[in-house]
Amino acid sequence: TCWLMAISWPGYLTMAAFAPVLMGLFGAEFKSGATALTILSLALLVLMGTGNNKIVLLMGGKSKWNLAITSVTLTVNVVLDLILIPKIGINGAAIGWAAATVVDNVLTTWVLHRLLGLDPFGRAYPIVAGAALGCFGGVGLAVRLLIGASVTGLAVHLVIATPLFLAIVWRNRSTFQLSSFRALVRPGGAW
Repeated sequence: TCWLMAISWPGYLTMAAFAPVLMGLFGAEFKSGATALTILSLALLVLMGTGNNKIVLLMGGKSKWNLAITSVTLTVNVVLDLILIPKIGINGAAIGWAAATVVDNVLTTWVLHRLLGLDPFGRAYPIVAGAALGCFGGVGLAVRLLIGASVTGLAVHLVIATPLFLAIVWRNRSTFQLSSFRALVRPGGAW
């Protein structure tokens, strides 16, 4: 999970902070989707922050729990969509999907912890979460406030946040078990 977070959270936090710039790359008419992109990006933090919890739940023989959670998630999504889409359009759809994603992953993680006794968060979890939130979330918001939501602001954000984040990951490489990752991806490795 921490490897997934280390790879994905910087991107999602950057998308959340600079959604108007990124949507503007597709044309001026797409800038109206910036709020929806921010909402979805933040929901994806939860999705990636809970790892492959659905697979673990199914492999643990709890398919009935998975069905129950999926039913609750579907209900949350449909109800919120019916209420919010007529009032706020695409942003309502984004809120409905984001809420369903959060409910799904929080419930699944809770069931894994309560029924299977699995601790979903290891030693590296707070380090990678804090580093990503600080470097890409905090720096992103600061740069956006100081420079603005512009291509220049996005570039400055990436130039500051990326080396800071990589330095934190490298400093904690033993906690992240990066040597195991290296063994997987090198030629002749476990794959």
